[in-house]
Amino acid sequence: MSETERVIDSIHTSCKDCVFAIYEDKTQTDCAMGMIEKYKTKNCEIIEAYDDDKEFYIINKRKCINHRKESWFKQFEDAETSLEYRTEKTNASNKLNYILLIDLKLFTVEKLRQTFIDISNLDVKPKRIILLRYSYANRVFDFDTIKGFIDQYKIDCPWRVQTMLEQDVELRSILSSTINLHKQHRFMTYMTDYTSDLNHIINRGNEIAFDNLETFSLITDKLKTTSLFSGLVYRYLWFMEGKDILIADDETIII
Repeated sequence: MSETERVIDSIHTSCKDCVFAIYEDKTQTDCAMGMIEKYKTKNCEIIEAYDDDKEFYIINKRKCINHRKESWFKQFEDAETSLEYRTEKTNASNKLNYILLIDLKLFTVEKLRQTFIDISNLDVKPKRIILLRYSYANRVFDFDTIKGFIDQYKIDCPWRVQTMLEQDVELRSILSSTINLHKQHRFMTYMTDYTSDLNHIINRGNEIAFDNLETFSLITDKLKTTSLFSGLVYRYLWFMEGKDILIADDETIII
């Protein structure tokens, strides 16, 4: 490999300890899942690097969706070392990791019921659900009503109800604090009213991120009731550039 020094970005993926890295002696020659070539087709910079142990590739400015260390597979009771097994487990885990924030201000009981029905049928389900209710706006959403829907439609992810007592709390503060508290979830889906397009929105985001290896700023429905976006990007753009990515622009994908 070339010893030419290159600048490695703070965001990158080192293939060195990935189980899918293919080596000849101590030199990486390929990726068992073909990710080196796939990222090359996306014009990603592939750096040939080395240390005292190995020569290996670095995918610069990207986090490889299939990068897995040996330790990752220990979470499975039936863990195997075959390439077929590891490929299957990796592909199965490549789904949008998102938190669903449902703002109940405009919801009715029947709209919420239908939303939970839709959630139970999502192809890619949320990792966590937060329901935002307002003490001064919609008292109909008592805890037992919400829990009843959760139980009835077998929603099995963690969830909670957050009650807003003050009217002057800005939306960006709510979103920012929620994102900050749940950094383990890369994406957020924010709902302000019922939409039948929830599954389409999530699937489109999943396709872009994992099938196309691309990024998106905002995916929403035609009425802009539901928005899917990166939580960290939202906070960065708001604090660093004063930009609200929930305001649709030319890069917004509308379902």
